[in-house]
This record gives sequence, structure tokens and C-alpha cells, in this order.
Amino acid sequence: MSRYRKCAVRGCQDSVSVRHRFPNPTKFMYVFVQWVDCIGNEAVRDIDPITVYNRYRVCHAHFTVEDNYGNNRLRKDAVPSLNLPDQQISNATDEILGSSRTESGLLHKLHVTRETHLSPKAKLS
Repeated sequence: MSRYRKCAVRGCQDSVSVRHRFPNPTKFMYVFVQWVDCIGNEAVRDIDPITVYNRYRVCHAHFTVEDNYGNNRLRKDAVPSLNLPDQQISNATDEILGSSRTESGLLHKLHVTRETHLSPKAKLS
């Protein structure tokens, strides 16, 4: 049995990294909604926000270095942005179709932009 709860991000198989609790919806509803939107887990959308806050976690692999402070703590406004389901689709599509066609075509239709879904390292190139 895993030491941690399963990560709430759709398709994530990480079973060892630190887990982060969803933001408290009574205090930070805007950030809570951003988390739910980006993790790609439709089941979480249908659950009461307080239940999600109490029972669901997102693993450390989905956050940037800038999202962290101290020992595995997140800033209050941190939102998962790495290794997300839409990002995986974006990367696979880039490989198949080429970045110029992807940016103006398919990803535009999916409302996905390279800037918001690439890692900080990839944004620099």
C-alpha cells in the first residue's frame, strides 16, 4: 500500500512524492476552482468542495519550484502546472503535427496555449 493517497490528477501514477491538499474552498475558492479545472479529473468536479479539500491531494510533481517555499510547502496562490493531462496532449500533438501547425490549429480549438502549458524551461527556448 502506498504511503500517500493517490494523486487527484487524471493519469498520474506517482506514488512516492509529497502530496498537497487542495486550497480551502471557504477561504480561497478562486484558487480551489483553478486546481479543479487544471487537474483533468471530472469526478472531482461533481464532489462537494469541502469533501475534495478533506480527501483529495495533488502530488508535488505538478508544481514548479516557484510555487514552493520552505520544506515542501506551497504558496497560497500556487496552482498545479506541470505534468497535467492537457500538457501531455499538447506535447504529443506537437511531436506529431509540428509546433507551428499545432499552435494555430488544433490546440487553438482546444483552448490550449503553449505558453500556459509548457514547463518554465521550455518557455525560455
